[in-house]
Amino acid sequence: MRSEVSRALDRASAVAFLCSGNIIRSAFAELYGRHLNGPYQLRSAATTYDSDWPYEPTRQALLKRGVSPKLIHDFKPTPLGKLLPQLDDRAVLFGMKHEHIECLPPVPNLRRRSFLLSELLGRNEEIADPMFEGGFEPVIKSIAHAVEALIQYGRRASGH
Repeated sequence: MRSEVSRALDRASAVAFLCSGNIIRSAFAELYGRHLNGPYQLRSAATTYDSDWPYEPTRQALLKRGVSPKLIHDFKPTPLGKLLPQLDDRAVLFGMKHEHIECLPPVPNLRRRSFLLSELLGRNEEIADPMFEGGFEPVIKSIAHAVEALIQYGRRASGH
């Protein structure tokens, strides 16, 4: 993990995951992270599409990993415009692709607290959109590994 990422996480009040529709990648990251019960307040949002429910394969992937059906049922996709006012200036954002970070408004320091999710694994790779680019299970596995790394880092940093 790059030092910029760890410094941002060390003072993070919340972590938000961004993707295009908040029905697969960012929804999975938020709900799986909540299931792992880490030290961060976790949120997620859509940068492009307005959706009403998570994608059914996302629900199945979460259930397969032991995530509570109630947690999944209670999840509602959120547009980025509704999420941003709820975050303070210490929230850290993880986009699945560069385009998710680039659509953030020019708020001071916001982009300096925004990274690709793969940076949690020491990589600088975009995470494909399985809706349009195929490979649902490999994408979910990559996101799960990154979220597990986030939760482990947060627990070590907070002394848990």
